[in-house]
Parts: sequence; C-alpha cells; structure tokens
Amino acid sequence: MSDGTVNDGTVNGASDALRPAIATEIATFSGRVSVAYQGLGGAAAAGQGTIAIDIGAPMPSASLIKLPILACALQDAEDGRLDLGRRVPMQADDQVAGNGVLRHLSSGLEPTVHDLLTLMIIISDNTAANMAIELVGASRIQAWIRSAGMAGTELVGKLQLPREAQSERQRRGALNRTCAADVQGLFLSLERGELLPPRATARMRAILAAQIYTEGIGRALPIDPEAPDAQGRVARLETKSGCIAGVWHDAGIVRRGDGVPLFALTVLTADSGDRAERWEQEGLLTIGRIARLAFDAATDRDAPSGT
Repeated sequence: MSDGTVNDGTVNGASDALRPAIATEIATFSGRVSVAYQGLGGAAAAGQGTIAIDIGAPMPSASLIKLPILACALQDAEDGRLDLGRRVPMQADDQVAGNGVLRHLSSGLEPTVHDLLTLMIIISDNTAANMAIELVGASRIQAWIRSAGMAGTELVGKLQLPREAQSERQRRGALNRTCAADVQGLFLSLERGELLPPRATARMRAILAAQIYTEGIGRALPIDPEAPDAQGRVARLETKSGCIAGVWHDAGIVRRGDGVPLFALTVLTADSGDRAERWEQEGLLTIGRIARLAFDAATDRDAPSGT
C-alpha cells in the first residue's frame, strides 16, 4: 500500500491554494506534523490531487494501530479462522485503563467478537482491542501488517497494560508505531475495494462510519445530516483517531452527504508541547482546521477559506 517514502510538501495536481494553506497551518505547530491528502472522485477541481508532507516519518500509533487489528480480524472471519458471532467472556484482567466502556463494566460480560471490534473503533475501547489481539494473535496481526505493505507500522504489544504485564520491549519504552503513508494507504486501499473481500470491506466501512469520536476531522465540518451548512453541504465520515500525551491523530475518508467520496485525509501530530487530552488540544485543533481547509477545497471551486 505504501513504500514509507518521506515526502516534504510533495504535491501532485493539488490546488495551488490548498497546499500553502495547509503548510501555513502546520508552520507554527510546536511538534511534528505529517499530512497525507488525496482528492477523490467527488472533489471539485480545487480539491483534486495529492499532498504529502513528511508522510514516512515514524510516529507513535496511539489508537490508529486498531485499524490493522480490525482489518486482520475481518479477513480472518472471511477465511473461517474467526467467528464474529462468538461470545467472549471478559475477565477482570482483560480490563485496562484509557478509552472505552468495558473497563467500567462487570467481568463475565460476553460481547461477541463483532462487538469487540466495533467498540475498539467507535469508542476506541482499549479493553476490546486487547481482547481482539488475544483472539487473533499479535504475530498474526503483524504478519497481516507486513502483507498489507505497511512497512512503517508495528504492533509491539497490547494497549495500556500495567508494567508487570508488559513485554520487555514495552518496559524499555517501545510503542506501537505507524506513519501517515501507511494509514493513508490503508484507507485508500479500503476505498478501492482492494484491502479486503467485499463483505469484509462493507463491515469495516460500516464500523468506521459509526465512529463516535469525530472531534478531529469532523470538528468544523457539517456532519449532522439534519443540519447542513449555509451552502447546503453535509459531510459523512469514515474515520479513526488516536491520542496519547503530546500525540493526536485522525484519519479517514470524507464523503458528501450522498456518499460520494470527496477525499482521504491523514493527519498525525506528535511531540506537541500541549500534552493534555482535552478538546482544545493543539494537535486536535490543527487536525480540525486542516480538515476544514480540505473540505472547502473539495466542495467549492473557490480557494479554501480556512474558516
């Protein structure tokens, strides 16, 4: 899907207004930013083309590692290795800190495998993710990552484990990692129907479309179908975000209200001086502004306004 190449400001046919607008947006960021943009079939002329800024730079994956976990699990379901309807008892030692609802519920609960995959994505549930890793197998997931061409992505281990349960690499500080090229490549391959078989593709897209955390890419977009903006525009998202201290990412496909794809966007931010997990965090705000620039370009032949 990607070759891990680092491209600084590479543009292929993209709007003369969109590229410098994004460059201006990230110029004052306190840490590192990678941006991958690809105009899709429904984009206006100003939103066509490709923008790639430092897309091969290694980044902590945070919860974006859940994307290949999901894809691998769905592939295994297609191949008969995993039953999405199987109920899996949650044990007390499955429950870990961070995002999600399962850690607050009683052990013995028996979600289905499909439930776990859904929770892992739409509310970024870490307990669900770890249970999915256990079911599919970390080595199997890493093999899928390699087979998908995600050369800059690695699943080092389960998420949010207490120190005593971590691997030696995790105790030495190793983190799950990825890069914008890999994440963007995954979404583009999914959009083209090349990542997974048709039924698994539909399942993955449906889960991504149910995303609850839309405050990055969706922050300044008209994502409520009942409330189009002043120009009558509505956006539909299929996205996944992730954050840890000083890191905030979001990536996915943005569509028109009728489902026609406008663009794929991946924005990864790291080493921010703002290490808080809050709705006004520097990286999250940056993602929202870049997404709005892209949306304005993709839906209007005029130059993006940046509002």
